[in-house]
Formats: sequence, C-alpha cells, structure tokens
Amino acid sequence: MKKLRFAGCLTLGLFMTLSGYASSQDKIKAPRLALSEEVYDFGEVREGERIAHDFIVRNSGSVPLEIKKVSPG
Repeated sequence: MKKLRFAGCLTLGLFMTLSGYASSQDKIKAPRLALSEEVYDFGEVREGERIAHDFIVRNSGSVPLEIKKVSPG
C-alpha cells in the first residue's frame, strides 16, 4: 500500500507541476505539456508487489519542451 500511495503522490505532483507551467504559458511562444492521461488507477496492490505505468508526455507547443527534473509530490 505504501508504494501505491507513493505512486499516486508522484503522479499527482508531476501533473500539478507541469500542467500549471503549461497553462501559464498559453499566450506566448512556449512549450506546452500534453499527457496521454492524467491519472492511472493501479487498483489493489499487494504489499511488496512491483508496479509500474508509463505516462506518455508530448509537447504540443511551438518551442522545445525540456523536462529537467521530476520528483514525487
């Protein structure tokens, strides 16, 4: 359950950080982050079980998008 909470916090933190940046840059020439999905539900996970999920990150802006650091929320 601890890993499930960590994964959820990481996902939420990443989304909040990057979506806030992207929405504040709408009116100027800037990169724009687009995620394939905002949330992924792992369902029930047994303690000690390894879980993983890939989020597709795409730049829909007009200049290159650089992701320099990612950390859990």
